[in-house]
Amino acid sequence: MKRYRLLVALCLALCGLGVWPAYTAYVSASKHELARKRFNDELGPPFAIKPIDDDAIRDIERDWVCRYRDAQLFAEALAMVDRKPSLRDLIDFMNYRIPPTSLLDGDANKRNAVIAKVQSTVMPLSTDRTIHESKAQRKCVIYPGDGMAFVFTERDGGLEEALFVRKKDIEPSDGAESR
Repeated sequence: MKRYRLLVALCLALCGLGVWPAYTAYVSASKHELARKRFNDELGPPFAIKPIDDDAIRDIERDWVCRYRDAQLFAEALAMVDRKPSLRDLIDFMNYRIPPTSLLDGDANKRNAVIAKVQSTVMPLSTDRTIHESKAQRKCVIYPGDGMAFVFTERDGGLEEALFVRKKDIEPSDGAESR
C-alpha cells in the first residue's frame, strides 16, 4: 500500500512539473496574442505601394519648404531592428505586422515585440495609407497631412529623410529652411 502511495505521489509530481510550464506558456501566449491583435488593429492596414513620377518629387523638393532634413529617425529605427537604412527595408518595416504567437519559439516572439515597440514610436501618419515610390526606386514620399510630405531618399551612405510643407500652408519666416 505504501508503495502505491509513493508511486501515485511520484506520478502526480511528474505530471505537475509538466503541466505547470505548459499552463504558464499558454497564459503567456494568450496575453501575447491579445497584444498582437490590438497592436495590428491600431496600425491599420498595410501601406499600399504606388508609383510616383520623379518630377512630382522634384516639385516637392523645389517648391515646398523643408522643415527638417536628415534627422536619421527612421534610419536609427531600422538599425534598432537589425535592418539596413534602405528604402526597401523602410517599406518592409512600415508594412510589418506581428505574426501569430509561437509557443515553441520564444526568441521570435521577443524579436516581434521589439519590432512592434520601435515601429509604434516612429510610424508616420499618412492621409492615404500609401507609400509613393519613385520609378527609379531611390525615393519615396509619404503624405502625413494635407500640404505635408516626408521624402525619403536612398543614398550610398544610407537613408536621407526630409519633411516638406507646402509654402502656402506656413510662413517661411518661422525658422524653416527654404528650398
